[in-house]
Amino acid sequence: MRQYLADPGRLAALDAFNILDTPREGAFDDAVHLARTICGTAVAAVNLLAADRQWFKAEAGLGVRETPLDGSICGVAAMLAPGLTVVPDTLADPRFADSPLLGTPPLRFYAGAVLQTAEGFRIGTLCVLDPTPRPEGLTEAQTSGLTALARQVMAQLELRRALAAVGVGARSFRAIAETVPQMIWSARPDGHVDYFNRRWHEFTGGAPGAADGDGWAVSIHPEDLPATHLAWNAAVATGEPYFAEYRVRRHDGAWRWFIARATPVRDAEGRIERWFGTSTDVDDLKQAEAARELLARELNHRMRNIFTLIGGLVSITSRSFAEATDYADALRVRISALARAHEFVTPVEADAAAQGGLPGLLEVLLAPYPGTAGADIVIDVPDLPVGPRAATALALILHEQATNALKYGGLSRPGGRVAVTARAEGDRLLLVWRETGGPAIDGPPSRSGFGTMLAARSAEGHLNGKITHDWQPEGLVATLSVPLAILDS
Repeated sequence: MRQYLADPGRLAALDAFNILDTPREGAFDDAVHLARTICGTAVAAVNLLAADRQWFKAEAGLGVRETPLDGSICGVAAMLAPGLTVVPDTLADPRFADSPLLGTPPLRFYAGAVLQTAEGFRIGTLCVLDPTPRPEGLTEAQTSGLTALARQVMAQLELRRALAAVGVGARSFRAIAETVPQMIWSARPDGHVDYFNRRWHEFTGGAPGAADGDGWAVSIHPEDLPATHLAWNAAVATGEPYFAEYRVRRHDGAWRWFIARATPVRDAEGRIERWFGTSTDVDDLKQAEAARELLARELNHRMRNIFTLIGGLVSITSRSFAEATDYADALRVRISALARAHEFVTPVEADAAAQGGLPGLLEVLLAPYPGTAGADIVIDVPDLPVGPRAATALALILHEQATNALKYGGLSRPGGRVAVTARAEGDRLLLVWRETGGPAIDGPPSRSGFGTMLAARSAEGHLNGKITHDWQPEGLVATLSVPLAILDS
């Protein structure tokens, strides 16, 4: 491993990107968070392998920016071959069983997609890790998603190298851009696109120069073109980085999804000199997302049928026992409330969350959990809009809190209580879950269950937030902190 990682050509290729020890950047952070969400892992990172260390351009769940190179799993992955390396259980693999980098508790599962330059040098990986081993590895959709994100990370690195080449002249930049297996384009400060590299023309079948100005628009799907124009015009007007998703027509007539990003280059006075952008093919990732959505709809449909069946069985059974009529009516109400709350746990149904805002969402989600006799839930939150993505994450988090309160906390005893409040602090929302009247607490639990871990991941991965637990003697106080901007996403 050392021989390949110490190769002067490989190290020179990494240095050419001028990326080591630079601050965090949104494009790389987005890729890491999306990789962790798609693969369902606790940790994800963009890992670059230097001569004596591995440095993380972006990381989620790791908490450090660099570690020694000795024992590096990514180092072995980069040494082996291009593509994807999966280690179902690191402790069962003699290459990593004694690695000091696995942590405590150890990170048992690993998957890494190699970041390879156009010259063939393997400079790092986009990797995901988790404390739970996975004998089955990644699913086909997760494999496709992780490799697609690795290509996008590499495109961002190639764009950085291309921007660095501007200092030695436009001709040098174009020479580099033409060798990159990625769509690269540039525009004047006024937004007039004046260059696409060869990859664009090969994909679309257009002649060089045909896409200049507004010529590129003929290759964009008509349904996506208005939003694409709007995003590009807004970026040019404000100088903010450009981002858009659209379908591009291939030379054979097929449409494929792309993500486009562009960054302005400014002079010493802050004036924009040029725009440089990339367009990355993410169609395979879109197809995987569509397959997951179809599966979610099918599971949701089956769950609805199950709830309906249970309610019907309760009704039929109660007819034979007149004395149980009141009990059956109450049980049907609980089943109906649980079915309604379940709809918010599936992203395909969560659009309805916007109708009632934050108060309405919490009332629906917590309706199935009145607790034992006399235990109740009090909701006092501001009327804020909630988008489908945030609604899904909140549903998972509140379901976990309410279930634990019903089993162990404030809803498990008569007279117990849960108060749910919220307030804005700066640009963040603090949602507080406070339990009283339950069993006395003498400290935090010795271990966290799967549901608690899932709720924490949902807060971090989907809401860019964090859950803290304060185990007070009179009851648990859990606080969820999320950006207000994420709430309506």
